[in-house]
Amino acid sequence: MANKWYRSLWFLVLFNLALFILLAEIALRIKGDYKSYGERTNGMFIDYFKPPYKGPLCAWTADSTVIQIAKEFTYEVTTNSLGIRDVEHTIIKPAGAKRLLVLGDSFTEGVGVPFDSTWHQRMAWYLQTDGINQQWEIVVGAVSGCDPFYSYEMLRRQFFAYQPDVVIQVYNHTDINDYALRGGLERFINDSVTQWRPVNQVLHTAFKWSHLMRFLVKEVLQYNDYYQSAGEYDRLQMEAIPKYKELFAKIDSLSQAVGAEALFIFQPMGYELQQGYYEPHADSLMEYMEVNGLHYVRLMDILPSEMKYNMKGYFWPIDGHMNDRGYNAWGEAMYKYFKASGTLNNNN
Repeated sequence: MANKWYRSLWFLVLFNLALFILLAEIALRIKGDYKSYGERTNGMFIDYFKPPYKGPLCAWTADSTVIQIAKEFTYEVTTNSLGIRDVEHTIIKPAGAKRLLVLGDSFTEGVGVPFDSTWHQRMAWYLQTDGINQQWEIVVGAVSGCDPFYSYEMLRRQFFAYQPDVVIQVYNHTDINDYALRGGLERFINDSVTQWRPVNQVLHTAFKWSHLMRFLVKEVLQYNDYYQSAGEYDRLQMEAIPKYKELFAKIDSLSQAVGAEALFIFQPMGYELQQGYYEPHADSLMEYMEVNGLHYVRLMDILPSEMKYNMKGYFWPIDGHMNDRGYNAWGEAMYKYFKASGTLNNNN
């Protein structure tokens, strides 16, 4: 009789526990506080631990056209033979032409807008309208989800064959997160294999499918989206700074070796624009560049001041990328920078 009573008690305990978990899961899903970035923007969970590219570098399917659909925008993406959102370029540079190569992530690829509205294409339009870039050809080496370590390898393996005269590397705060998730150049085991930092697959699977697990990971364990404690993440940020200093010096040296000028753009995230200053790690990198003679641009300083006070006018509120107006402001700011510095006029 006692055993039957204990079995009934355990059944009730387990039943109520399962019911509580189910109701908690439903309530958290309805509230939506623990939706991932991908779920907020287009209703899909983006696996940060799985490279979205088939090969060892950043590239989409070559010679393809897809329609990107999100809650706030819809636009077409067409790739060239390298799997880059760009027109096709001949490897041999046309006689008399000069090339400007832009490297970066989703902000430089132009997530959220048609290709002709991306910042580099708007910059090209301003330069052409002003008669400056009649001989300049812009080659794009930017892919959504990329980071400067990938960019360096793409530059080394692919894009120097296109004989760039100016190499632009865009950097933003997400690149620090990418280092924490992926590591640095050590991720490239060889030219065919790329391996990111390992992840606890059991925890990752539970986090992916359960909002209750996300609550426990973030609120109870106090971990971030990469399952790192605040202390571990801070350590990785500090570790990333000398890694990026070394990397940017490599990009600069590699560019100089083939007669190209390297320029680094420090792109502010929306929240950095609002607060009026970069994260400390960005300042540390710029100080290093100042001391070592690397050329860089504080994009925050040359963007319209209105952007700080009118975020919705320049950024997609949910997605966080710039809209047409934001990318246009970036392109116009770089056009004015190049015109004032004479870089594109005087580069030989």
